Amino acid sequence: MTTQETVNNLLKDIRDKLSQHEKSAWQDALKQLDDAEQHAPGDPEILYLRGCAESKLERPQKALNAFLHASYQRPDDVSLFHYIAKQHARLGHDKAALSALKRCLQLNPKSTKIRRLIAATNFQIGNMEEAENWRKKAVLEQPFFVTNNPGENTKLHVLVLQTAYAGRWGISRKNFQINLSEGHNNLHSLLDAEHVKLTTLYIDEVIKHPEIIRKLPHYDVVYNSITDAERGEVALNLVEGVLHKFDKPVINPPQAVLGASREGNYQRFKHHPTLILPLSIKLENVTGHCRDIVQNAIQEHDLTLPLIVRVAGYQNGKLMHKVENLEQHDFSNIDELLAEGPQTLYCIRYHESGLDHPRAPGDRLYPKYRAFLIDGKLYPIHVRFGHGDWNVHMPEHKPTVKRFPWLIDEWERDFFEDPEAMLPKGAWRELEEALKGIGVDYLGVDFAILTEPENADKLVIFEANPAMRNFLDQVDPETPAYQASYRAIHAAHDMFVARANLAPWEYVLHEGQPSEPSANEETPFPFEWQFTGRAVVLDNAAYLPRHPRFRQWADTNALAIVSFDPLSRVNARDVENIEEFQHIPHALLGDGGQTTLYQTLDETLSAPLSPLPPEQLPESLRDGSRVLARLPAKTVALDNIEGLKSLDWLILDEFSDAATILENGVHALADTLLLQIGVAFSPTHERQPTLAEVSHWASQHGFSFYRLNQPHHRSMLPDRADIEAPQSTQLASADALFIPDPARRDALSENQCKRLAFILDTVFGIHDLAYRLLAQHDEQLAEDYLRARGYISTPQDVHEEESNAGLEAAL
Repeated sequence: MTTQETVNNLLKDIRDKLSQHEKSAWQDALKQLDDAEQHAPGDPEILYLRGCAESKLERPQKALNAFLHASYQRPDDVSLFHYIAKQHARLGHDKAALSALKRCLQLNPKSTKIRRLIAATNFQIGNMEEAENWRKKAVLEQPFFVTNNPGENTKLHVLVLQTAYAGRWGISRKNFQINLSEGHNNLHSLLDAEHVKLTTLYIDEVIKHPEIIRKLPHYDVVYNSITDAERGEVALNLVEGVLHKFDKPVINPPQAVLGASREGNYQRFKHHPTLILPLSIKLENVTGHCRDIVQNAIQEHDLTLPLIVRVAGYQNGKLMHKVENLEQHDFSNIDELLAEGPQTLYCIRYHESGLDHPRAPGDRLYPKYRAFLIDGKLYPIHVRFGHGDWNVHMPEHKPTVKRFPWLIDEWERDFFEDPEAMLPKGAWRELEEALKGIGVDYLGVDFAILTEPENADKLVIFEANPAMRNFLDQVDPETPAYQASYRAIHAAHDMFVARANLAPWEYVLHEGQPSEPSANEETPFPFEWQFTGRAVVLDNAAYLPRHPRFRQWADTNALAIVSFDPLSRVNARDVENIEEFQHIPHALLGDGGQTTLYQTLDETLSAPLSPLPPEQLPESLRDGSRVLARLPAKTVALDNIEGLKSLDWLILDEFSDAATILENGVHALADTLLLQIGVAFSPTHERQPTLAEVSHWASQHGFSFYRLNQPHHRSMLPDRADIEAPQSTQLASADALFIPDPARRDALSENQCKRLAFILDTVFGIHDLAYRLLAQHDEQLAEDYLRARGYISTPQDVHEEESNAGLEAAL
């Protein structure tokens, strides 16, 4: 057998393994690729298949490297460049992904799918005008398309109505598909993919081009997935205008969806004896400053504090504030949106649903229930819990149920098993009957039991609309929550089949997402930090939101983070709905003036500092440091930041102009607890901070050097495919940690000591200094900390050791 025949046989077997669904098969394919490469080093098909295998194994950087190497030999392979774009997107390299997509379009100029992806990627980057242009082209070229086609197994054809223009498009980094989260729910994505054919129609251009409807393929039922009455109002009216042209039943008719608006529901329920939908004042097309707008609304509509202020069209608690003190409240994120253009705001009366529970001492519990009304029947979906936080969503729920697991094991379980018994007598049936009156076929409702004396045991309805999402695809199939979501989606299938006048079958529903705890995630330990307020963090290079443990840290609800992102390395959608996290793109710390951002061929070397001349750089960095663009950027001086009452932790990376930032932040940093400053040992840019320079400034301003963290090393070995794990020994950079010097440390308050100890323990794994800080004010708390961290035995462990010793003596 010739060498080529051997390679061909190997590649055939590798392709077969990559077509399978088991991880072990993909790993075997990688081993076979190593064998194939021995016979044909540098073969583009081998490199391509290696990229496919690494991509399936969730290793996007390795996949990207393989695909790029293959692209030099296959510059006209459109599927290869599509894969390159996908890996760039998964790694957050949106500009590189856009470049690869444009190459795809050069190779396949008739592809509307690629145009849609280009539009969505431009939205991700913030190129709004270009994004709108590409989106318009894509919609006009292909106003409808088949998104799911089981072929001969098809039992039901569904026409799904969407609006392309109601909001920005996004991209799912996992599957590289367009997200239309704003204005829609996700029901159609949960339908039986093995038996239900979906045709998606963008309704936006149908009025101008009515012939589109005549060209649609066969369908049995129409599903209107434009479900947000505020954000989708224009599109819903368009649907209403052409409703007579659809000759099949319509689920969630547009007028019913429009009637499920916040003000429509208020009018419907305002005289209900046991259900309360809070008074809601809608302020349309407002501009200016939120505080002034709210002040005028309070005076004009006789409102009282506290009240909820929220921006229309956003879900999951985003852009929603509870205002108790109008003068002191921070409206900055709403003001930023108002600066972009007119918005619709709501001022909503606040009703109290928090309760004290003996098993959750301290702050109040805030349970929030969700159910779905499907074809006239109400189904329980989940309960979310907040601990001391009224705005209950996943960032509040996760740490609460981790701390009190009985909330899920008992409370939510009882809600699933008998919702009528969980609520005040008769409330479940009254809620079901009231929701039927809205006239929507598929509708979600979030509600709670009121605890305020004048309305005790009544239900408050936070939301009742069809825009809510069922998370069947994200829930562990071994949990009761999955079974609850499954029952609701099964009922939705029954409704679709009945409306189409077809016979039901055994639906194949989504298998959910098994929970797999990360091997890197430390087991939580039973220790209460007991400090007040959140530790305030200023992050100058989007370091935290790009860290793999960012969500874990955010879920502690102990940090208030402001993250500057001058080079837009973080996708805003990936970090939305995180409480007390502010993402500020296109800005950075400095002296308050203008600076220049240097965008380089290697995105990791882009910085607000100029790269060194090529002759001063290692050979491996010379190409990547080539400057592609110089962009102006605004800097903010630390001492000039308004409303910054305290600063506990400052993060500067090794590409920051640390000297300028520190000199313009002397007052803001006077009481700071931790400086984390990247320092360069093998410089790559002009004016990079060195350990000597930073240490000198720190020692003059009340800080002591503590240690180096996360050292980065550079390899002297060549960059070759046959060197799989090159040794890296040259220290290139590291994070220098500075803490208050002994005099300042002795003067820290108890709350400051606890905050610093929390950051050191949770983020850096530093236990000894954390213990010293706790012991400075509370020796017993420090002992509890040692016990919780496993350095000393717990009372139970001691008892077991004594018992075992006694048993051994008796034997």
